[in-house]
Amino acid sequence: MADALVGDLLELPDAALTLDDLDVFDTYTHRHSVQVTVLGLLLARRAWSKEGWTDYRGKQRYDGFADRLRKLGVGLLVHDVGKLAVPPEVLNKPAALSLDEMEVMRSHPEAGVELLRSAGLSPLTITAIRDHHERPDGSGYPNGITGKAIHEFARFAAVADVYDAVTSKRVYSGAVPPHVGVKIIAEGSGTQFCSEVVRHFRAVVMPYPVGHEVVLPDGRKGVVVFVDADAPDRPLVRVPAGRGWEETAADMTAPPVVLDPGAHRAPTAG
Repeated sequence: MADALVGDLLELPDAALTLDDLDVFDTYTHRHSVQVTVLGLLLARRAWSKEGWTDYRGKQRYDGFADRLRKLGVGLLVHDVGKLAVPPEVLNKPAALSLDEMEVMRSHPEAGVELLRSAGLSPLTITAIRDHHERPDGSGYPNGITGKAIHEFARFAAVADVYDAVTSKRVYSGAVPPHVGVKIIAEGSGTQFCSEVVRHFRAVVMPYPVGHEVVLPDGRKGVVVFVDADAPDRPLVRVPAGRGWEETAADMTAPPVVLDPGAHRAPTAG
């Protein structure tokens, strides 16, 4: 998929150059765009593999994934290039934006479409750029469209965009841990985010990912070594025990409960 996206960008030099300009202009936004692309493609691949996609005739299809993923991937990569039109003092303001500044910030989706007008992007790709801030309940921008009127490309982009934003350190906000980011997305299901996309998000993004540090209720710190997709709130955690390590299944919901560490072990290869 990465090779395909690079190939597409080479065929769309205006988009490639604009993405490069974004890296120079604002490193955070460039990094954010790459991370949103990864997550958005994972969500789309799971959704289309399990439930297919609907073409312009209303037919449910399970073919053409590669081309569709490439079009989505390009849109996700450049979804925020409109921020090139936002003054740095607004984009990187560490305090709350004024109403006028917020209007300027909210202009970036349409600005992105204008910046890429000569790039020859697919209309599907453009929906991810223009509509990634639209919300099912109509509270989004730039046009306040609702529900399924928001194209699925933009619905994937919205979830990936917000999750990466809240779990990343920004000039005006610290990063929240993954489980808080997952909670934010889950609580917005049906209002801020498409409920179907959120369902796939919950299957893809774990609140306590492998390698994540956690604090158990007895104060011990540990590292998540395994997560069961069917029980994401009960990760297997490795904690110090004397001179070695022990593994315990911990329910990280409130209030957490630590089970007998001798009863649980991480799976081994093979």
